[in-house]
Amino acid sequence: MIKVTAAYLGSLRGSMGREQEPFSLEDRATVYSLRRLAFRKLGPKALAQMQGMVTTLNHCQVALNHVLKDGDTVAFLPPGMQTTGHGRV
Repeated sequence: MIKVTAAYLGSLRGSMGREQEPFSLEDRATVYSLRRLAFRKLGPKALAQMQGMVTTLNHCQVALNHVLKDGDTVAFLPPGMQTTGHGRV
């Protein structure tokens, strides 16, 4: 098992009701699996939240198939919230 933190930025904070939360995941879990777990409580509304969402890992933009490591922080940015020119938030 690994422990990671999901951080919700911008309007996602209000939707999720918090700024961040910890998760325990199976080894080799991906950003995608964390995203599904984190947003499942929103039900059908989650699909709208995920469209165009930017995901960063330790402040750098990553693909959804990126494998997480213990201690990682994954931030979810709503559509329209920009990263810097170097893929950093």
